[in-house]
Amino acid sequence: MRTTVVRGTTTAMLLSAAALVLAGCAAHQYAAPAGAGDSVSYGNPPATTTTAPTSSSSVPPAPTTASATHNQADVTFVGDVVLLRQQAVQLGTLGASKGTNSDLKALANSLADEQYPAVDTLTGWLTQWGASVPSSTSTVTGLLSSSQLEQLEGLSGSAFDTKWVQDMTANHQAVATAAGTEASSGQNTQAKQVAQNLVTAEQDELTQLSALNVQG
Repeated sequence: MRTTVVRGTTTAMLLSAAALVLAGCAAHQYAAPAGAGDSVSYGNPPATTTTAPTSSSSVPPAPTTASATHNQADVTFVGDVVLLRQQAVQLGTLGASKGTNSDLKALANSLADEQYPAVDTLTGWLTQWGASVPSSTSTVTGLLSSSQLEQLEGLSGSAFDTKWVQDMTANHQAVATAAGTEASSGQNTQAKQVAQNLVTAEQDELTQLSALNVQG
């Protein structure tokens, strides 16, 4: 008799535990993947992950080759963007390493990585058109001279942050202006498309720069 009672109690406990397990599984079922049977339980759904938004705008890649049809506006636009983009990357790297404002450093790092339009692609267009690749000493609105860049590098703290924002803003304003001119005066199809893309992208980045709270 004692043995029977023990076994009965053990069986009841096991059945009760099994019921709790089944109830828990039922409470955590979620929709099965497409093609799976409706009676299949897949347990808890995978945790949802979120990705922090990037600071710089996303722009479609430019084709590696451009049509031969072009005018002087196309050449000027592409040459200016090559120089301004090279310096934007340089300024971004500098801001990421020397900036003291956390938001500035994050944006600077993003702008340093944002290298569209690719300089080598645009340089290739100039070569295809028989145009000279501009030198870093060219006079382009928004482009810092070597002495101005050295002045920025010599600053620190909030003074650096303030000057960096001013210089990077001037750079992006120059790209936006060049893009607007190309969109209205350019002839090459690929260059005009790049310009159209940049008009929106540069305005987005200028908005992010103006939102930085830095004090000099």
